Amino acid sequence: MSEEIIIILRPDITYVAGIVNGETVEFVKAEENTWTARVTPAEDNVYDVHIVAYNRSGLSTEITTTLYYDTKLIFNRTQRDLLLKNDRSYYNATDLNRVESQTHYIETLLQMYSYFKSQLNCKQDWSMNDFPTQTQMRRYLNNIQQLMNAYYLKTSTPHLPPDMDDLTIEEANAIERILYDMQILIENMVSQFNYSGELFSGEV
Repeated sequence: MSEEIIIILRPDITYVAGIVNGETVEFVKAEENTWTARVTPAEDNVYDVHIVAYNRSGLSTEITTTLYYDTKLIFNRTQRDLLLKNDRSYYNATDLNRVESQTHYIETLLQMYSYFKSQLNCKQDWSMNDFPTQTQMRRYLNNIQQLMNAYYLKTSTPHLPPDMDDLTIEEANAIERILYDMQILIENMVSQFNYSGELFSGEV
């Protein structure tokens, strides 16, 4: 079992290697400025990263940062969960509150960095006695779609389900994977702010 670490660097980077929590790793380019590596999962979800990044001219720079990965989101439900009929096989108030809370968190981050100016209506007090209406579920998904429209996504990020009718395990996973990917990308963007203007600053 491994965890995917994601870092965001300038588009002219061609090679990245380093150490994550004491483990030597080599990063693979996933998109124009996004690099990933598989590492041993940390129990506290905290990853100390020290990398050396090389650009097309062979110039290198060292970057040290700490990544905090929140794994409270659930996007690894399986058919086995359905067979076992465990908590992960049902979509209920707990799931709704978790997703609504994470949606609000991403909204706050994007507003903080001027990517999003709208005000979403997030209901974070669902109870087991509530019966979600179609209007509420349209709002639920539309909130996430608005955030997706406002920021970047990984090419591997799944599509948002068109509705909540007959929700499948794959669709339930997709909803939370989208929010997880967005959080990681935003937090990695923020972690690089300290290096803005310093990366290869000696280049001409």
